[in-house]
Amino acid sequence: MKNISIVLSVLFLSFLLVACGNSSTSGEMNKKTNEETKETKEIVKTKVADKAAYIWTDDSIGGLTQINTYAIIKNTGNTTVDVTNTKITYLNKEKEVLGVTKANQLYTNISPSIIEPGETSYLGIKDDATDEMENLDDIKIEVSPVAVKNNMINLNPSKEKVITSDNWGGDVKVTGLLKNNTNKDATALEVAAALYSKEDKFLGVLFLSSDDETEIPSKKETSIELAIPGFPSNKINEISKATLVAKSPEIED
Repeated sequence: MKNISIVLSVLFLSFLLVACGNSSTSGEMNKKTNEETKETKEIVKTKVADKAAYIWTDDSIGGLTQINTYAIIKNTGNTTVDVTNTKITYLNKEKEVLGVTKANQLYTNISPSIIEPGETSYLGIKDDATDEMENLDDIKIEVSPVAVKNNMINLNPSKEKVITSDNWGGDVKVTGLLKNNTNKDATALEVAAALYSKEDKFLGVLFLSSDDETEIPSKKETSIELAIPGFPSNKINEISKATLVAKSPEIED
């Protein structure tokens, strides 16, 4: 009888150990599955962190009235996104649409086009201002980010300098140096210069010319100049500094 009790006790303890082990394993597996699900959930999200707009007369193109719109777009999701699908809507006080324009690939007006979580892209679009624009009250910027797997080379800017002149009533450009510290060649530069006042107020953006074919080989450095889409001549004296952001699509070997 005593032997039977011992055997039963051993069997009971074995059962408990197995049950506890299975419970622990099951718990760990569930935890791991939940963590993997959480990690793989893709959040595609951006926000317009700041914007500026001006209606002005551009003497460099015959005194035509222009409207310049600038914005800072931030990736607030958890995945890399392409932000080139961006639309601008001009509105009056009654929220009626005065006009619509979009960023595009033909002319540089948004750069960098692809940004990782936490990074920023810059928008700068110059349009002819219609008579209706006299009633402009607000500008709505809609970004439609698309998740992508494209890799981008981050380039290192330095020696940013704002240069102004009195050409055509006044113009501005930003110069600087870009270095490619990676082992890949940078063959298609996407560069933006964000313009700020002395008080760090966002004023606008300048880009490389659309036909600029500057390349930076691995471990090399080159100079750049940004001057489009132009900047309102009566606002140039407010510019105090510029911040450069530069990337290049990574070409697979």
